[in-house]
Amino acid sequence: MLSRNEVRQVSPERDGLARPTKGLIRNRFDKEKNSVIESGVGKQDTWAKKVGVGDCGVLLDDIPKLLDVLGLKAVDKNKMCVDQQVFDSYKILAIAALTRPEALEWDGDE
Repeated sequence: MLSRNEVRQVSPERDGLARPTKGLIRNRFDKEKNSVIESGVGKQDTWAKKVGVGDCGVLLDDIPKLLDVLGLKAVDKNKMCVDQQVFDSYKILAIAALTRPEALEWDGDE
């Protein structure tokens, strides 16, 4: 068991590298123009600025629109996301393995 002093030494708050200071959503939000965010979410002028500085919150129904404007999507924790090119490559390999397995050359095949 760790002592209080040892816990403080391994605490993420003590090491700035342990956790990013800004998450992906915040980074994307900060890089996007307020007018683009407001238009995409269907809100009036200054809404994005107020959200950005913490003077206003985001309604649950607005989260999918906000994520879409930021080029993001929410995915169930039990699912895995891969780049579209990687997925397409796996798909081609799977089809080839099922339809013409002899055409595939695997490392170590002799």
